[in-house]
Amino acid sequence: MTSIWTSDIHLDASTKNEYRFDILPWLESTALAKRVDFVGINGDLTEAKDKHPSTLVNRIVEFFARSKNQWVINVGNHDFYNPECPFFGFLRNFENIRIIQKPTAIKLPVAADYTRTLILPSTKNWQELWSPYFENGLSYPYVFVHATFDGTTAETGFKLSGVPIKWFPRNQYGRVYAGDIHMPGPISKRMEYIGSPHRVYFGDTFDPRVIWISKKEIFDIYPGLTSRHVVVIRKVGDLKRYEEIRAGDQVKIRVRLRRSDFPEWVRIRKEIAEEAASLGWVSHGIEIKELIQREKLSEEVLAQAAKYMPPKARMLAYADTKGLSEAETKFGISLL
Repeated sequence: MTSIWTSDIHLDASTKNEYRFDILPWLESTALAKRVDFVGINGDLTEAKDKHPSTLVNRIVEFFARSKNQWVINVGNHDFYNPECPFFGFLRNFENIRIIQKPTAIKLPVAADYTRTLILPSTKNWQELWSPYFENGLSYPYVFVHATFDGTTAETGFKLSGVPIKWFPRNQYGRVYAGDIHMPGPISKRMEYIGSPHRVYFGDTFDPRVIWISKKEIFDIYPGLTSRHVVVIRKVGDLKRYEEIRAGDQVKIRVRLRRSDFPEWVRIRKEIAEEAASLGWVSHGIEIKELIQREKLSEEVLAQAAKYMPPKARMLAYADTKGLSEAETKFGISLL
């Protein structure tokens, strides 16, 4: 038995976020082709918590009504104002959908014949609500939780606060898969963030994935759908350095110019827009940024500044200043 898991889809009715819907038919067709037992969404089906427009509600409901797959949907912090009444809680009335809105220990065909599984929705009262599920040595081969763990490093390089990792005793779980953080990656031993199946916001640089879980193996699947990018250039020709950007991807372009070149901005912007269009990019803004020649700082000042900025944050700042491509920035980060 097998399952496919994703998280943090963040659907909404905005035209610019239309690409986020691409993951639903992808999950549907992939699950059917691979004959999985069910598809799991580990929280944050939508972007807004409530008061969704009718167009969005109808679109989501119609998709699940027509789906030939079984679905398990954990409730994330973006899925409700009142945890007792998540907006799409009514989907529980569909025969092929199970909505998890309170801590639930159930047997699911995650990877084997109905494995004991713990699913923990988003909550501010995790200490009170989760404790009973770990009393008397209760253990679970799989735990799915929508929460940020204490010490998580954000994409900017800064540490986040959240649920202490020690709250999950290592002898009481096989694997823990978390939602809430969009960037996939490890948390601790046998604990990891699933991550979003697409880049949610401009500035995201992670590789979106979903997770395939079977009895014999666990591996990542990369949907390869529409992505988002922020590029920093100094001249039109720099656009071609971003080979990782595909036709159809959404791109914000930041152009660094000396103040003396500002009078040429209308012409430069037009040339950049034409080149981006020829590459098949979907432009979401071309911004001008002044290129300032900074005075050389003393080693003492730089050393002091480094104490307050994590290595990854320094690398991102350096990449932005130098106009490095996304691939070059990732390579720099990998060397840290």
